[in-house]
Parts: sequence; structure tokens; C-alpha cells
Amino acid sequence: MKKQELNVKVKEIIIETLNLNMEVKDILDETPLFGTSYKPGLFDNSLCVLEVTSALVGEFDIELHASIIKVLKQLVLWLIAFIMLLKIKIKSKYV
Repeated sequence: MKKQELNVKVKEIIIETLNLNMEVKDILDETPLFGTSYKPGLFDNSLCVLEVTSALVGEFDIELHASIIKVLKQLVLWLIAFIMLLKIKIKSKYV
């Protein structure tokens, strides 16, 4: 999967999982997943993290570990990059 395809897919998963009333183009790569009172994010609470994590693990066949939870507290771009790294690691494991 190419970077742009992964970018769109991750954003679609976030939108679908959290039932957000927005489109993929509305989520910038710099959008925080957890926000602050000054800059809101996409997640309201830790349950959102669990729901999105579960959806991502299922969709991309990646292992669940503490690192993904840390990344889910950052920016959308970091999450996409993390998934790309995991997919490369999995692919190289079987080559």
C-alpha cells in the first residue's frame, strides 16, 4: 500500500470508528489525535483510542503493543508513519 493510500485509509478508519461527521479531506496530517482546550483533537477520551486501535490492528494486521498507544496521543501524521514502519517490518520479516 502506498503512502497516500495508507493516509486515506487511516483517516477513513478514524472517521468510521468514531462516527465523525467529516470527510477525509477535513483531517489534516497535522491534526492532533488528542487535543487541548486550545486546539481540539479527534479523540474525546481513552475509549476512542481503544476503538481506533482495534480497528487499525484488524485492518492492517499489525501487532498491538504499547508503542501504538503512545503514537495515538500524537498527530495523525505520526500514526500513519508508525503504521508504515510496522508494515515494512512485517514485510521484511517474511522476505
